[in-house]
Amino acid sequence: MTNEDEYPPDTTAAAPTEPIPQAAPPMANPGVEPEGAPPPVGAGPAAPVLDAPPKAAAREPEARTTIQHNVPVTRSPEAFIAEEAGRKEEDVTRVTNEDGLTAITTHTRPGTVVMYKPTERSGWVPRIISRSAIGPNLVNGWKEFCGDCGYKHINGDDIESTDPNLCSARNPVAVRVCPVCEKRIYDNVATSITQVDEDPDAPVDNMVITEDPYENSTGLTRTKTSLDAHLWGRHARQAEMMGVPIPASMAEEIQALRSVSA
Repeated sequence: MTNEDEYPPDTTAAAPTEPIPQAAPPMANPGVEPEGAPPPVGAGPAAPVLDAPPKAAAREPEARTTIQHNVPVTRSPEAFIAEEAGRKEEDVTRVTNEDGLTAITTHTRPGTVVMYKPTERSGWVPRIISRSAIGPNLVNGWKEFCGDCGYKHINGDDIESTDPNLCSARNPVAVRVCPVCEKRIYDNVATSITQVDEDPDAPVDNMVITEDPYENSTGLTRTKTSLDAHLWGRHARQAEMMGVPIPASMAEEIQALRSVSA
């Protein structure tokens, strides 16, 4: 007996080994076909792939500020008088005679300050006064600050000024400048028409007679009249050279001066 008889050979064929299915790799961008992949059956042309819109840059929060005017610090009348009364100003005058000798004279005075005078038609008008008149003016209703805007009128040079156009509570007025001394001539005249416009509820006095020539005057004509009077009153020679007409109110006085000098 042989081994083959004891152990017959296995004649059954080995079953083929089936491959283990592998999972498909994950897609980088779900919903978007990879490059080079054929379009699905029945699909139209592939839509173009759009780039994602750029992200907007982060905006910094805006700084918000609230502008408030500094409220003026008012002084009591006693403090105002005491502080200003102690301030003195000196004027130095130098005079040289024919021999070349120079004499120096020093004058000490209280100096000046700007106060605001109450008026019936022009509001609070700034005036330059002597410091010695502060007390009487306070008694008469004058103020250290403008009664219309509540502030002092400070010009571009940081100096208190009598310019009425620096008041934020009033409409600007016409102004002319003297060609000789550069003094500013303001139109501070308010007509009755202006008063009616400002206060429509004001009582009307039917006994008042109005004239068109007065009502129709303008800042142009009023400042021209004021400047002519200023030139003849302060700069008569220059006014005559410039051919400035003599104001009717000054004609008699100017003619008298001419007759004396002739």
